[in-house]
Amino acid sequence: MLQKKTTRVIKPQKWLMGLLFIVIMQPSVLAQSYQLHTPRVLIESDPGVVYSTPKWSPNGQMLAFTANQNKGIFIKNLDSGEVFKLTDDANAGFGFSWSPDGDFILARPSFFENRRRYSQIKVYPVNQGEEIYLQQKARNIQGLPFWAPDGSRVGYIQSNELHLDKIKDISRQKKPASLIRQDHPTPPLVYYFQNGKISQYNLTAKTHKIIQDTESRHAFNLSVSPSANALAWQVLGKGMFVWHSAIEQHIHIPGGERADWFPDGEHLVYSINEDDGYRITGAELYVLNALTGQTQKLTNNIAFPAMSPAVSPCGTKLSFQNPIDGNIYIADIEIK
Repeated sequence: MLQKKTTRVIKPQKWLMGLLFIVIMQPSVLAQSYQLHTPRVLIESDPGVVYSTPKWSPNGQMLAFTANQNKGIFIKNLDSGEVFKLTDDANAGFGFSWSPDGDFILARPSFFENRRRYSQIKVYPVNQGEEIYLQQKARNIQGLPFWAPDGSRVGYIQSNELHLDKIKDISRQKKPASLIRQDHPTPPLVYYFQNGKISQYNLTAKTHKIIQDTESRHAFNLSVSPSANALAWQVLGKGMFVWHSAIEQHIHIPGGERADWFPDGEHLVYSINEDDGYRITGAELYVLNALTGQTQKLTNNIAFPAMSPAVSPCGTKLSFQNPIDGNIYIADIEIK
């Protein structure tokens, strides 16, 4: 068992499969210190509009985000400064994800018909070409769809079964060859929530493995490290949990939200928010070392709430939202 001065290990809990320890985080300083420089407004909102959930494109040239109640997806080209609306679909902004090559965005929008709510699974070309439907009208989709590491397939859970649809098989239209990538993690692994568990599927060996049993608690916001060997997720009423394949301990961060990994696959950034039951009253950003359990507060010198952090692909910039003024901010981040 790892011994760390900055952590406290408690007894295994049944809901953690009785196999792994939980580490309750205490504030500490990382062995390598991160410095967040003065943030600046990157995307200014209109009155009554709150932009949220920024996500970098894989090449770092674009930033996607959503607006009030996750309605629609917007994209800003950081080189030209252009901002355009990719879609106006309801709930498309909840849990959307970039394809590994940055040509597409995957989302699960929804709509109501005869007072019933239906889900769709759609792939949106960033060049605003024809949208690709995997599901047009479904009521039995669990969780969010996700990309295979090489971008050639999209996975989702329907009727408690894992589906992996090849892009070329889900539409008659010709797909750009750039959708297929070769530089993906080896072995190619995908992670997903199913039946109260976090499962791993090896696309080459075609084998399943249960990583985490949450005893059917509502788990969400699953974040996979770049090398696919570490995870962070939230559990309703429990906070955030972090798993790394290199250690035998789960790290538990009460109140932690919306983790995003640095390129090294060892560090991640997350927020801890405060509210009065109606609105966000405060939010701070932290960095965690998933191997040592050490943490560092990033937002000591920021006078407003910072939420939904996103690390740039090169690891030198951080974007996040301010729920008070509705803007998306960007700041340089460096290792000291």
